[in-house]
Amino acid sequence: MFNGMTVAKIAVSLPEKQVAAARQAVQDGLAPSVSALVSRALTRELETYSLADVAAAFIAEDGEPGLEERAWALDAVRRMHGARPSTSA
Repeated sequence: MFNGMTVAKIAVSLPEKQVAAARQAVQDGLAPSVSALVSRALTRELETYSLADVAAAFIAEDGEPGLEERAWALDAVRRMHGARPSTSA
């Protein structure tokens, strides 16, 4: 399940709708288990914090990005999630 990683079992309280959605995701084959789904979500969340730290360091060094840089970044994120880039310039 976790590719040979050492794991620790914990108890986590979640809203019932999230539990139902997680179980449905497993039934639908989107994750091998609820634990794997939660682990993947937590990994993504923690990566977001890391990216925020990197962005803060860039801003501290070079200043806030301009409109052109922000538009480029938004399009990059959209492409990463399968959406079409914006056509406005």
